[in-house]
Amino acid sequence: MKTSSKHDDEIVRADKQATRALAEVDASPGSQLATLRALDALNAACTAAVNGGVLATEISRLLRERKDAYRAFQLDRVARAVEKHELAGTSATDEALRAIEDAIFLLEAIDDDSGEIRTLRERLSEVKQGRPGKPRPFFARYLEHQKR
Repeated sequence: MKTSSKHDDEIVRADKQATRALAEVDASPGSQLATLRALDALNAACTAAVNGGVLATEISRLLRERKDAYRAFQLDRVARAVEKHELAGTSATDEALRAIEDAIFLLEAIDDDSGEIRTLRERLSEVKQGRPGKPRPFFARYLEHQKR
């Protein structure tokens, strides 16, 4: 009978945590972040055990896919909430603020350097000030300044 090694135990533990996190994931950024952390722990355990084997490669791919999916989900949620805020006015402000704050929380946690966080912060500022939540591009502001 084969005895279990330390790495095998770590992989099994990380796999159970990842399975539980994937089963419990929902629209909240907290559950999405918990899933990413669990997959990251599973990836680290697999990498330590095999040092770049097929399992570690596939877990890394799954982790990247989940990050991309959660980013896309949160950005789509923000777009819908901001559009609803623009159409419905103040009655949809709380929903828009919550969606933007959730997206900022998740994107900051996954170390996203794409500039989306800056845009989300501008949207948040716009919505808080009662404006539509669609910041104008820099070049439009620049051109308006030139007209004066």
